[in-house]
Amino acid sequence: MPFRGPRPAGVAVLVVTAVMQKLLAGTATWLYVVVNLGVNGIILWITLSLARRFMRVERKVVAEPRPYARPPAQPAPAPAAENPATSQPPASSPAH
Repeated sequence: MPFRGPRPAGVAVLVVTAVMQKLLAGTATWLYVVVNLGVNGIILWITLSLARRFMRVERKVVAEPRPYARPPAQPAPAPAAENPATSQPPASSPAH
């Protein structure tokens, strides 16, 4: 199964830097810096183009999400507070 997706850019930078180090050994420092900047720029360009190619496509929203719960239309009336001193005990049920 072929690999489908961008390869890790860190490995590419590491390998290319090692190869450039060996190829440019003994050259002037400014040439070494310019070549490495150019090669790293090319790696960046390739990485970004692959990222754009395999970027996730944003889908069109067809409906708004529905809420899980809705508040009541009118608030429920508050329960009346009982006064224990004036309340009467419950009536006992008659025995059969």
